[in-house]
Amino acid sequence: MQENTTHDAPLPHWADGALTVAEARSLFLTAQSTSVAAYQAPTWRLVIGPLALTLPNPPTRRRTFPIHDLNHLITGYKTDLRSEGEQSAWELATGLTTKFLWFIKLSAMTIGFCLAPRRVMRAYRRGRGQRNLYGSTMPLEEILNMRLASLRAMLGVPELTLVDRS
Repeated sequence: MQENTTHDAPLPHWADGALTVAEARSLFLTAQSTSVAAYQAPTWRLVIGPLALTLPNPPTRRRTFPIHDLNHLITGYKTDLRSEGEQSAWELATGLTTKFLWFIKLSAMTIGFCLAPRRVMRAYRRGRGQRNLYGSTMPLEEILNMRLASLRAMLGVPELTLVDRS
């Protein structure tokens, strides 16, 4: 399978730095056909192509998945398999706080690396020296009220460009 390495993929509408994090999260969740309530649901659906699995939603996932979604807003990476590989590589490079996260991120990064090795390595390099929200002590409501551009600046993530997202 040939890797797409073009530099003209537009940023997702939910990655606009002028939005508040709450506004961006709402647009992101709508684009994923889900809601904030799904974070605490007893199960979740994993869809990979034609395969759809309903899996348990354990407490560790309930705590980390909302932060993972906020990290998507910070990076602008989408949610297809290649992009989840990029997102996981970026999160790995920016620091993880639990064994659960290490396992999940290494797994997703490995899949992404098989599908799009250059994109995943670029995302990992991009994440070095930046921070994610997994270790943040800032209250969620405070984060949600920030502008996405301000949150990126606080975490050392430069404003996104088309080249960053390719």
